[in-house]
Amino acid sequence: VAEVLGGLVYVNLIKPGHPAIFGTWPFVSDLRTGAMSGGSGEQAVLMAACGQ
Repeated sequence: VAEVLGGLVYVNLIKPGHPAIFGTWPFVSDLRTGAMSGGSGEQAVLMAACGQ
């Protein structure tokens, strides 16, 4: 979240009033391999939290 907000501030400093979108893409990583674990129960919880 902090990185996205920092980017939005930077864009607004360069061009005030420029439209921007704050979007999230939560994903769960397999701690053993580092690969994305799509479709897991944890991802459903993260998506619900982002919707809030």
